[in-house]
Amino acid sequence: MPEGNSGEQAPSVDQQVDAQVVVAKVIKVIPPFFGGGADLPVGGGGAGGHYAIASVADLDGLIARWEQRRDKIDDNGKTLDRIIRLIEPPAGDQPSRTQGRRLLRGCGGDLRHSHLSRE
Repeated sequence: MPEGNSGEQAPSVDQQVDAQVVVAKVIKVIPPFFGGGADLPVGGGGAGGHYAIASVADLDGLIARWEQRRDKIDDNGKTLDRIIRLIEPPAGDQPSRTQGRRLLRGCGGDLRHSHLSRE
């Protein structure tokens, strides 16, 4: 029996990850209403805050899930790169050029975020 387990069935790895995502979303949304932020807890449902991975199949499922996320990040980055190459000001006047630069800057930030998420 894993250390720290009192005999009850540990949640599956998918349930642990899903719960962590929900907690992260709640922690990001609620604290600003009370004038602050919050630190995000990390870890799963196992002892000491670690994920309780009960089998190789659970681990394989977790790896497959993260590989799917990585592939989606890669696809989004490629899409952003194509979009950036297509951006042109809608006209030749100053407001149009400014709009084009701002759009490029915003997409560039999104692309940087995509690259950072990939690491």
